[in-house]
Amino acid sequence: MPKHRCLIGSYAETEQEGILCLELDFENQTFERVGGLAGLSNPSYLCFDPVRSMIYAVEEESPVGSLAAVRCTGISEAADTRAKAEEAAAKAEEAAAKAGETAGGGAGTEESISGYEEKPAAECGMTLAGRVSTGAQHPCHVALSPDGRFLSVANYSADLPGGSAVLYRVEENGLPVQTDCFYGSFSGEGPGPDPVRQNYPHIHFTAFFDSRLLACDLGADKVYQLVMNADTGRLESLGADFAARPGCGPRHLISPDAQGEWVYLVSELDAMLHVLHLEQDSYPEADTADTPSPLICLPGTLHGSYSEVYTVDTLPAGITAQRRAANRVSSVKLSEDGRYLFVGNRGEDVITALRIGADHRPVPVSMAPCGAAEPRDFAVCGDCLVIANQAGQALTVLHFDRATEALTLTDMRLETEICPSCVVFF
Repeated sequence: MPKHRCLIGSYAETEQEGILCLELDFENQTFERVGGLAGLSNPSYLCFDPVRSMIYAVEEESPVGSLAAVRCTGISEAADTRAKAEEAAAKAEEAAAKAGETAGGGAGTEESISGYEEKPAAECGMTLAGRVSTGAQHPCHVALSPDGRFLSVANYSADLPGGSAVLYRVEENGLPVQTDCFYGSFSGEGPGPDPVRQNYPHIHFTAFFDSRLLACDLGADKVYQLVMNADTGRLESLGADFAARPGCGPRHLISPDAQGEWVYLVSELDAMLHVLHLEQDSYPEADTADTPSPLICLPGTLHGSYSEVYTVDTLPAGITAQRRAANRVSSVKLSEDGRYLFVGNRGEDVITALRIGADHRPVPVSMAPCGAAEPRDFAVCGDCLVIANQAGQALTVLHFDRATEALTLTDMRLETEICPSCVVFF
């Protein structure tokens, strides 16, 4: 079974290695450190650019946070090693299947793998290439556009004017340059029902979908739809924001498709999973006289307004009001085949697995404890989920059995001095 590498972001002091590169062996249930970087303050969320071999990390600080660009070495060698291992494993399975067909047995697997020699883990080197201001406090999320040209950062911000989404163009050398900033805003009567988490607009997450940038505002109970100007990097509102139920606190979202036609949104304050569908409108193309060129309203790009189709509870039935009030949703991820969703809950400290039906309705199928406190983030790797437990200062692993749809906590665990908060496989 091939090994896998991931990056860990965390809440950490500058003298600690706030970013770690780990090699995971799920078969033998081991973690191996193959790289790390100190010198950053609370690099709580990361994204990785495989083309430039760059890590982008937000430094979640006050009064002003930063976006750090970290250059990596040893990444391509590790990827090549994994690719060879996966190819050898695939050939082994094929040989075993053929042997079973012809001889009625399963011989041949070890012989097929023997042609691949596993090498010691290559060190992942990390060097800080530069950092830029995010213009506000507590940046908590960073995303890279699919074409690698732009980065977006969500500033949570605990003060006026409130949360913001910041757009950066990525230069040829991999360094980000800010091009625009969008501020969240309240509608109607102002602050939301939760006086602590909704005193100001708090943008917590952004995601690229073709020309659009979606931004979750936990404070204002909205999901903003923005479009980018390809030349200037400016952001403009589509005027088609999704208004969530007051007090729910939209936190993270994910979509099974690149255009975001169907979106799965989790709300932090009520532990609900919302299924949104984009009701398409007719927008003018970028080369028409009444559209400021070069707005990216390209043929084939979806535009419109989101409507809520389903709402699903991610906590167990019968949970007390007190326990529900103390719980906070953290993240939502898709299985690699797109058939299942996984949702993290802090407080209950569990991960819930949901099967996605043909009608896009998620149905809860199992739930498992994380084995440590505050699962702030996690990542899916095959049938395994690697969980960053912030308060528990530990990485833990769940296994998902597709045959039974059961999630199970494994014995694979790594205690950390830092408070892990992000997991990214590469």
